[in-house]
Parts: sequence; C-alpha cells; structure tokens
Amino acid sequence: MKVNRAPLYSVLLLNSFALFLILPIIFFLIFKSHFFPYLASAPVHYKWFIFVAVMIAFPLGQCIGVPFIGSRSDYIRGKPLFLIALLGETLGLFFSFLALYYKSLNTFIISRLFTGFFTANFALCFSYLASSTNEPSMLKKVMGRATLSIVAGFMVAIFIATFFSDANLGNFTDPRIAFLLATFLGLVNTAIILFSKNFLLSQKVLPHPSISLLAKLKTILKQNYILRKNGTALLFLLLCISAPLSFFSSIIFGIYTLNKTWLMALLLIIGGVWILGFVTNLKYKSFSNNALVLFFSALSALALALSFAPSFTVFIICFAGFQFFASLLSTNLFSQVVMHSPSDARGLCIGFAQSLGFLAAAIAPILALFLMISPSPVKISNLFIVSFLFSILGAAYLLFSKRAIK
Repeated sequence: MKVNRAPLYSVLLLNSFALFLILPIIFFLIFKSHFFPYLASAPVHYKWFIFVAVMIAFPLGQCIGVPFIGSRSDYIRGKPLFLIALLGETLGLFFSFLALYYKSLNTFIISRLFTGFFTANFALCFSYLASSTNEPSMLKKVMGRATLSIVAGFMVAIFIATFFSDANLGNFTDPRIAFLLATFLGLVNTAIILFSKNFLLSQKVLPHPSISLLAKLKTILKQNYILRKNGTALLFLLLCISAPLSFFSSIIFGIYTLNKTWLMALLLIIGGVWILGFVTNLKYKSFSNNALVLFFSALSALALALSFAPSFTVFIICFAGFQFFASLLSTNLFSQVVMHSPSDARGLCIGFAQSLGFLAAAIAPILALFLMISPSPVKISNLFIVSFLFSILGAAYLLFSKRAIK
C-alpha cells in the first residue's frame, strides 16, 4: 500500500498557520490593548515580565507534552494519537479565546500552557514521515518538504496576523477572532486526519518498552555519540535564535519605531530567507564539522553586529544573514538527529529534539529579560548578546569535539 503523506503536509501547514497567527498578537495584547485593563497603568518592567510569562507558557507546555505524546507514535500507529493531540490543542485555543473574552490574564496564561502540552502534531508528523522511508536521500527530501510546509504556514500567518493587531481597522480585526480562526483550523486538521486514507496504517507497531521513556532516551544518548552531539549543538542554536524571534515585535516598535506594515514585511523576509536556507541545504547530503563551526561563527559575528547596528538598513541586512545561517544549521542538525535515531525509538528522539526547541523558547526570553530590564529605559538590543554568547558556545563545542559530524 502506497504511503499517503499529503495529510501530514496539510496538518503541518495548517497547524503552523494557526500557531504563528497568535505569536505577533501577544505583544499587542500586553502593551497596546484593553483586554487586560489593570496592565494599562502597570510599570513597563511589569509588562515585560507578563509578556515573558505568556511567551514561555506555551513552549513550557510543549517541553512537557511533546516528548510524552511523540514517543507514543513508536507504539500507537494511525489516527487515535493524532486525534487526541489535535482535539487537545483545539480546546486550548478556544480556552484562550474565552480568556480574552472575559479579560482574564491568569486564564489566558493557563490556556497557553494547556495548548502547548497537546501541540505534539509537529513531532507526530515528523515521526510518521521519518518512518515512511528508509532511503537517506528520500528521507531528507521528505523532511525538507515538511519544513517548507511549516514555513509556508508561518509566512501566511504573519501576513494575516498584522491585521488582527490593529484595532483601527475595525471590529473584524479584533485579536479574539484570530483565536477563533486558529480553533477552526484545529477542527479542519482533525477532519483531515479523521477522513484521510492510507494514513500510514500499515506501519509496524512496536511493543511497548519495558523501561521508562526517560531511561530509554538516556541509554540511546549515551550509546549514540552522533545523536548526542547533534542534539547538543541544536540546543545551542535554538537558544541563539529564540530570543530575537520572541522579541522581534519589540525591536521593531521599540528601537526603530516602525509600523505594523514594516513588521509584516520583515517577518515575510525572514520566512523567505529560511526557505532559501532549506533549499540550499537540500543540495548537500550533510555539512562537515568545520562548516558547522563556520556557520556558528558567522551567527556570533552577526549577533554582535546586530547589538550595535547604527541604522535600520544595517540591522535588516545583518538580521537576514543571521536567519540564513540559522536555517542552514537547524535543517542540517535536525535531519542528522532524525537519520541517526534508532528505528524503534524514532518518535522518542524526534520528540526529544523538538523539546529542545521548546526548552530554548522558554529559557532564552527569560535570559533576555534580565539583560533588558535595568534602571534605565529598556534596552531591547541587549537581547542579541544572548544570541552572541550561545553561538560562541555552539562553535566552541563543535570545534573541540573529538569526532566530526558526518
């Protein structure tokens, strides 16, 4: 029976759209809107604290839920696991809408944590796609198409999200509608999985492990040097790029005082640069260890330049280069994690790799917040110091490792 990958690509695209549609709106909700009235008179440092709390709630939930749910894909094949994850995520998005409707900040933060816990669809899709072929070249193409689906969803979401954060455009652009739209897309994803045929149902179901998932993962990482090395380098990379993306809206509105049209255009440029990086990466089977060190070094140099960018033109050129090298590194390192994962624990390893991203998305904004908050006005440019430090650590780690990544 021929494997039908189309539903998986559709889920990745729509799920990416639904999730990224929300991110640009969070800054508006905390700093510019009337949905949480008591924040209007709150000190700016307190608003930054709330902003970070909202930002880390979602990845914190992912960090807990994705490895747990994703690892089950090695033992539970087909639709049930997907339906549980999709319905849980959809319910969480609807709870977020209700929290905004009743103007409850605490409920909103809890709903983001709940949504993150069930957002295992990326891990499930990558796990099933990785299991659909044993040919390395085909596997890389499949992973590339999956990643392009995510980036396509990101670019469309950013374009639309700009309008949901502008109250001057009318009631239809109420941010709450964005959460309703995301909820609707969650239901569409559920229908796609529910009614799809040949949905990898012929995959072999593995027996449930006799040891705990954490113990199994620890054993795999201890025995598999390449997997351990790629995973560590991936963590440094994700810590490097998480802070700038989390606070990108703050940079545009805080330093360069640009409007939402510029924000939309720049985020679309980021998506285009990532696509360019993915396409470039597909032409190479893998990058040498020296090339990866060079890419990390380029990231550190660009991060340092971004901290002292004298003009907006210099900033956008350096930021585009920063995102390009980040896309090369992330695609290569994640592909290596997938290809070197044991066949009987691929879902567990993919869930682990993605949980690193969620962990970075939770840690990096907190570190950046300490640099940004001071007695003087908030220094948003300081967050690139976080990127500089982690890119240097990533380059040093690969440079002094005893074996090369193949």
